[in-house]
Amino acid sequence: MGASPPTVSPIPPSRSSRGWVYAIVVAVVVVAASLAVVLSGALSPTSKSSGVFVAEQAAVTTAAPFVNGLAGAPWQLTLASGFLRDGPLDRSWFLPPPSNCTVRNGTLTNTTIPTSSFTGSHYSGLAEDWVLQYADSSGSTGLTVLVRDGGAASIGEWSGPDCRPGAPLGTGFIDSTAAADALMSNGGASAYISAHPTANATFSLAYVSYHSGWVLTNATFWIFAFMVNGIGGMLEAEVFANNGTVLCIGGGGPCR
Repeated sequence: MGASPPTVSPIPPSRSSRGWVYAIVVAVVVVAASLAVVLSGALSPTSKSSGVFVAEQAAVTTAAPFVNGLAGAPWQLTLASGFLRDGPLDRSWFLPPPSNCTVRNGTLTNTTIPTSSFTGSHYSGLAEDWVLQYADSSGSTGLTVLVRDGGAASIGEWSGPDCRPGAPLGTGFIDSTAAADALMSNGGASAYISAHPTANATFSLAYVSYHSGWVLTNATFWIFAFMVNGIGGMLEAEVFANNGTVLCIGGGGPCR
């Protein structure tokens, strides 16, 4: 028999935040898009029908002046997630639970951010809302930032023994649009794409563990999730962020 196919597995929870970071990605993948969020502040939400849709690297560039102006700089990126959704985001997804953590709210509180319509492909790797997570220069404090329509603002900061930020992602990874192109060229996704061209979409750049045969190792992935609320189930896929190779495609949750 041949070697077992590679599968992605959650990193076991520990004093580091890798397990928590992966849990955030999984939560974003599997939670239905019907929860309300209260976000406000430097980004003034409006009830417009269209917004500014960008790839991950453009979102990181937009956030850089804001992030570098905060205490704790230089901040280093540990997670990036873009969203195309029928409903609003839930703020609780992006801050750790308070157990053994100190959470300090940012400038985004108590106002709903409406979802803008998007007429292009939901499989393009472009999103209006990008949630970026960072570690400070000491590696002890995490920061969550929302990038939307050309602006950036803080969702919150956290620190504590059970919620240290993840390891910095580093550089040299393909952008969300290139990762999406790699996924779309894989025939395993074509049937779902044809049936659900405007499914809710999430694109996350994250450092996670996976099995290659019997070997557990770590790598940075683009994790894609496409969901239709109430119908159509979901498609989830992982793409190696260094070269665009598709690791796995599956339905119903994190692919195995």
